[in-house]
Amino acid sequence: MWHITHCLIIPDCYQSLQTIKMSVSKQPAGCSYCRNIPGSDWQSHSLKNGMNVVVCPTVIERNTCKYCKLYGHKIKDCPKVAEKKKREQATIIKLNADFPPLSDKAPKAPGGEAPTVSVAPPVSYSGKAIKNRPEHIVAKLEKEHKDHIQAEKEKKQKKHEDWLKREEEREKQAEIEKQRCAARHVQAMYDKYGTTWYRWVEQTAEDCDEAYDLREKEAEDEYRREYEIKQYCKEQEAYYEKMEQELTPEEFQDWEWERDEEYFDNHYAKEASFNTLASNAARCYYAKHGLMLPDGDFVSDEWGAERKIDKVLRERRQNEQK
Repeated sequence: MWHITHCLIIPDCYQSLQTIKMSVSKQPAGCSYCRNIPGSDWQSHSLKNGMNVVVCPTVIERNTCKYCKLYGHKIKDCPKVAEKKKREQATIIKLNADFPPLSDKAPKAPGGEAPTVSVAPPVSYSGKAIKNRPEHIVAKLEKEHKDHIQAEKEKKQKKHEDWLKREEEREKQAEIEKQRCAARHVQAMYDKYGTTWYRWVEQTAEDCDEAYDLREKEAEDEYRREYEIKQYCKEQEAYYEKMEQELTPEEFQDWEWERDEEYFDNHYAKEASFNTLASNAARCYYAKHGLMLPDGDFVSDEWGAERKIDKVLRERRQNEQK
């Protein structure tokens, strides 16, 4: 009977042991500490190794002292920190013993109850030393302090003046560069359109302030010439009427003939001189428009190119003669 019962019990125990092993093998391996930390790689390591030593980096990091860098305690429980505080307290007690405090109120020693000897603030010694300085040393220090403040003030003032000079020089250079650009533009327009280039560039993309000033000056000169001509005509009419009233008809007729002859003689003389000295372009312009313009001041949109060519040829002839 026992043998049968034993035979029946053994298979049941074996089956239960296998079930326990399977349940244990199904449990996931990893660090039990990091398993509850979201986002941690807890399956890549274990909490302890086979020698029961903690190998989890999170546990080691969280239980490592930030002061002595040793595992097993925090900085508040670090023995090295406690030793350092004891040394500081001993140093303060020794200083207070060697140098009694100058004031009644003294702060407590760090890390606990107040020491038997009161702690003196370091500033009290410097204040006492300043208070007991001789007058000539105090006056010398005050003078050095004032001189230092004045020197700093003068340094800042000089720095500001140098900055203003640099800004002024920069603005001056910018103005010079602007004038150079304007001069280059004027020369380019002169080479392109001739001496009356400022008329051709009006209300175009090539228009500029210099062209506007030249147009305004030309308009003012034209108005002034018209005014002077009107004044001259009025004066001549008044003089003509005066001579007609003062002279007899025979004398007035002789005076009028002499006046006409002088006018025509001067006109012919000017025309002859102009035909002799003027360039071909200027003579062509005079033949077409009836205006005697000197070669140096010859202004013509139509004959500008010929005037330039004639000027170049004339300069070559003068150089060859030299």
